[in-house]
Amino acid sequence: MDLELVITQLSALKTAKTIAVLGGAADLSSAQIDANNTFPVAYVIPLADRAGSNSSGTTFVRQRVETRFGVLLGVKSLKDAVSRQNLNNLTPVRKAIQSALIGWMPAGSDDLVTYGSGKLLKIQDGVLWWQDEFITAFYLRSQ
Repeated sequence: MDLELVITQLSALKTAKTIAVLGGAADLSSAQIDANNTFPVAYVIPLADRAGSNSSGTTFVRQRVETRFGVLLGVKSLKDAVSRQNLNNLTPVRKAIQSALIGWMPAGSDDLVTYGSGKLLKIQDGVLWWQDEFITAFYLRSQ
């Protein structure tokens, strides 16, 4: 799946200033620098592809591939290093991202985007890093 499509889908959130920095996996090297200067930040990253078995009863191959991608979020509070304020800052950003992605069908996909899971990755230097996982699927077909 082309994750640039996801970044484009989320770009309205940057325009609306819901998120300050939006990027992809290639931008992760500057994530901590970005988070120290402006926040919240969001990075779209690939997570996994899981292929099902061939569903064609012929000499052709037709496999459903479930693709998972993540949105890595960094939020920070100026009031305190790590507290409930960080979690309060996280909630509206997560909801906005979920609203933008859940039910959307990216070009080239055969399924709508659904929510997979979310988890706290770490808290470092007053920045709370959270990852939400989203799922869609497409079919691989032989020629």
